[in-house]
Amino acid sequence: MKIAFTPYINTENQYIHIIRNLLQEIEGVEVVPFSIKSVLLLKSSVWRSQFIWLNWYESVTNEFMAIVRLIVLPIMKIFGKRIIYVLHNKRTHKPGFNFFSALLQKVTIHFSDVIIVHSKISEEEIPIKKRSKIKYIPHPNYCGIYGSIIPKPKFNDDKLRLLFFGQLKPYKNIELLIDVVNELENSDIELTIMGKPESNDYKNKLKNYIKNDKINFIFEFIEDKRIGETLSQYDLVVLPYNLESSLNSGTVILAFSYAISVICPNIGTINDLEETSFLTYTYTNRSEHLGNLKETILAATNLKRSHNRIFEEWGEAMNIYVSKKHSHVEICDKLEEIINSKQS
Repeated sequence: MKIAFTPYINTENQYIHIIRNLLQEIEGVEVVPFSIKSVLLLKSSVWRSQFIWLNWYESVTNEFMAIVRLIVLPIMKIFGKRIIYVLHNKRTHKPGFNFFSALLQKVTIHFSDVIIVHSKISEEEIPIKKRSKIKYIPHPNYCGIYGSIIPKPKFNDDKLRLLFFGQLKPYKNIELLIDVVNELENSDIELTIMGKPESNDYKNKLKNYIKNDKINFIFEFIEDKRIGETLSQYDLVVLPYNLESSLNSGTVILAFSYAISVICPNIGTINDLEETSFLTYTYTNRSEHLGNLKETILAATNLKRSHNRIFEEWGEAMNIYVSKKHSHVEICDKLEEIINSKQS
């Protein structure tokens, strides 16, 4: 049984690698690359596949790409392919193509035989009558993927050390996070923003936002082998996600996998968690977001001041939780059920 899978490789994180490997652990399954080009070139590996597995299929950068992807879906169905679509976001993060992305997502949902969601609240975003098409699978953990957990160093102060990491893009609310820390110049905190900016212009824009010495930039990717060591240097990962588009967060699961807790709005990933050793908040507009994130960070400083090891303990608790509830073994079993289900 062949599964044509896209994207076949993702250099930003190991999610794609994990899911692809788990599928290949299923007896009789072979995973092959899928792309529009492979369809048009009549690649036998794709045309002989029983399943087409789509991640972020709605994410397009131009109108032509959207139209071609729209055309390919019914063609795949005509030739008897069963389409599995993974819903990662409410809508694309890329500005300028919201109409085409929304249309493509709607059509993809219509033609899909199975829609996989990684958070239960995601089901509310799927406008279909046949709810049996929706299958919930927890987001896989990253335990051991980037090496071992590194013990935290012993700091001789109560400073709250915050980390934002990942590729630096405008939709990630980094400017808002900087605004918050700019307002907290008299608080005992330090923020490190680590990642590769999407452009030099955006890099310079972020630099110009800084108004105090509590913010450090490291404009580079964290190499996989350095992730465990890097995360060990901080108390919390702070992720000021956009609630209008975000449903899931692999970064939250990655942080927990390496025994570090988070500050994060209550997106789907957060809402699903039964263990609550983290800080969360909600908002309805930018002003509320800034104010509520500020209050949450201040609450974190007070928690650390009263109990220096509290976030270390929280990280350990969340690591134990995702090791069990987001285990690869259980996820592999659920993937096998989907592949072998007659409904799919």
